[in-house]
Amino acid sequence: KKYFKQIETSDLFENFTKLTEKEYEEEFTFLSLRKTKGINLAEFRDKFGVDFKKKYASVIEKYSRNGFLRMDGEYLRLTPKAYFVSNEIFAEFLR
Repeated sequence: KKYFKQIETSDLFENFTKLTEKEYEEEFTFLSLRKTKGINLAEFRDKFGVDFKKKYASVIEKYSRNGFLRMDGEYLRLTPKAYFVSNEIFAEFLR
């Protein structure tokens, strides 16, 4: 009942925070890399107009060389070896 009242009075989203483009890109990257499938590079390019592999080439190279990241077609994903250090890897993408 409270939910419907909030819809009627438009109070439902009063505590909603709008993300900046940079924050949205960071959230998308972080949440996508958390998935087993990884981040869809074509989707990233379509959403943000940026080539993910070029933007983060040094981070991708570093962690691919160490066996923590792997390309699977249009996806970049963490390998099982990276699961325990994933937060450290995510942090490098957000710098």
